[in-house]
Amino acid sequence: ILDIATPNGLYSKRSDFGITFGRWGLDGEFYFVLPLLGPSNFRDILAMPLNALAYPTTYIDSFWTSSTIYTLKEFNYTARHKDTIDTLRRDGLDSYILMRNAYEQFRNELIKE
Repeated sequence: ILDIATPNGLYSKRSDFGITFGRWGLDGEFYFVLPLLGPSNFRDILAMPLNALAYPTTYIDSFWTSSTIYTLKEFNYTARHKDTIDTLRRDGLDSYILMRNAYEQFRNELIKE
């Protein structure tokens, strides 16, 4: 809703266990699009349980509260990147291949950082 960190020179750095596994040399190999979860690869699917344990809302007692927070987080991410996603879908000849390549390049850049 309100971002006061970015104008003051602070930024968010995305990290998860899939990136850690990539730095350790585990290859992503296969690309999947999981229902409700979106794009992923073999390495990131292996990391999902660890990512869930590391996410703070996992430890909220109410399932509905935890699920609502996670859903709003994902909805916010999609809403913030809607223009980019729409441009990729509109301008690409094959949107599946374009999204797959964009996902793989994005994850590989996160691993290199």
